[in-house]
Amino acid sequence: MRFINPVYLARRVLLVAPICLTVFIFEVALRFVWEPMDYLVPLMIADPDIGDRIEPGTAGTDDWGDRNQSVPGQVDIVALGDSMTWGHAASASGTWPAAYARLTRQKVYNFGIGGYGPAEHLHLFETRGPGANPKRIIGGLYLGNDLSDSYKSVNDYGRWQPMRTTSMGEFDPERYKLNH
Repeated sequence: MRFINPVYLARRVLLVAPICLTVFIFEVALRFVWEPMDYLVPLMIADPDIGDRIEPGTAGTDDWGDRNQSVPGQVDIVALGDSMTWGHAASASGTWPAAYARLTRQKVYNFGIGGYGPAEHLHLFETRGPGANPKRIIGGLYLGNDLSDSYKSVNDYGRWQPMRTTSMGEFDPERYKLNH
């Protein structure tokens, strides 16, 4: 049986360890500089209408708390959805709204936030959608939990009190008419 000389082993570790540590630090630093929203955890703050929302400007989010570089003056498309739209476990450039923007060469604003259902999507669009002045809206619906998320939201938050009745009344298409 052959034994490794401890001095030889220590020299090799002292040679390789600083190189590995330097590469690791450089990799982490580049990730924070290149696309900080991909590697930071956003802070959540209380919102009386929808429970929690992302604090604007945290984890590389824009001034509205969305996973975009900045708040636009006008976009072609607004993408609504939950974690599938946000791009959980994907880079910001790897989300479906970003891929759709590249494929169509249109400006797409990502309103996706994990844990939100259609009720929260409606709230986001009503409160921020007009600021983005979209031509189209694409909604991502995940049947695995979005309907139960909406049920919970409508029953838990006062903003949704009118939806708790058996009849929601007449649909007003003018309320959701796009400007284009």
